[in-house]
Amino acid sequence: MSFEQTASTTVSSLTRLLFVAGIDLPQPVVFSLAVVVIAGVLGAVLVVGTPSFTRSVSAEIGLHPDRTFTIGFLGFFGVLVVVSSPLIVTTVYEHASLVALAGIVSLPGLFFWGLLLAFGATLGALAVSHHLLETATGGEPSLGWALFVGALGLASSQLIPILGALVAMGLATVAIGAILRQRTDLEQRLFDEPNEDRTSRAELVDQPRWAETTSAGLDDTCGDDSIRDEREL
Repeated sequence: MSFEQTASTTVSSLTRLLFVAGIDLPQPVVFSLAVVVIAGVLGAVLVVGTPSFTRSVSAEIGLHPDRTFTIGFLGFFGVLVVVSSPLIVTTVYEHASLVALAGIVSLPGLFFWGLLLAFGATLGALAVSHHLLETATGGEPSLGWALFVGALGLASSQLIPILGALVAMGLATVAIGAILRQRTDLEQRLFDEPNEDRTSRAELVDQPRWAETTSAGLDDTCGDDSIRDEREL
């Protein structure tokens, strides 16, 4: 079940509830409300369960948006090509039974890709909004506010069907690209350059405040010792 199918199911439920309540809303508005519900639930899981991971993805997208998009495009749509390859192959023969069989074989993979789209779009909206809020305010924004802004932006884009699909897939692309860039050596294989700052960024995100203060204090102490040694010489 893809992100659109999940949202459509939620739309049907919301439509019935609104009909029972006597509220008549346009279909795009109901679809946007469904996206808010889905993104809100998935985003809340990410914010509560993996805050450091979410911040690291946001930092990755902010530092290297071009490479995260490139790697994410290959990974995200590469999965789609692989899982739909039986359908692509059987359409050449134009045999109804083969196409039906290929559809059954491809269904689990397409379901997985749909979950990947929903997860990636939510994580991408959360990470991008966190980065934009950090740039605008100059400080560390709350993940709760980032989730609110990201879910609202993602849902608002769904008011225009084609634009909404492009926004959802674009956010999923950069999110998947950031994860692949952090967890794999795909960048080195594509660009012949090692991702040297991957470890340092992960350590920086996960490093507690007291560790940063201690590190800064040690640096100051080392600096004072070096100055004292130069004076003695």
